[in-house]
Amino acid sequence: MSWKSFMNEQLISISKASGMPYDYMFKNCYAELEMVERISLEHLMLKMRKDAVTNGTRYYNARRINRLDVIQSYPKLKLTFTEIVEAKHRHYVMGDSYEYKKITR
Repeated sequence: MSWKSFMNEQLISISKASGMPYDYMFKNCYAELEMVERISLEHLMLKMRKDAVTNGTRYYNARRINRLDVIQSYPKLKLTFTEIVEAKHRHYVMGDSYEYKKITR
């Protein structure tokens, strides 16, 4: 199982357990990652798409690059995003009795 599909499964289970919509859960995790790491995923995604087209990838395939691809390509972002998702999973799915605390660096 790839890291992307694992993150998708985790976020689906979190959204089902919490009653929050799936896309809201993703946006919430992305926003938290941007806040913690002080980055813009949108900017990095557009840069990655532009670089892919410059390197010969067809435009259609470059458009399929998403935020999870960007996160997966940067080890520090991947680690932080995994920590965020695991903390949410412990809180919402496993019923951790402690209040969810955002990860800070």
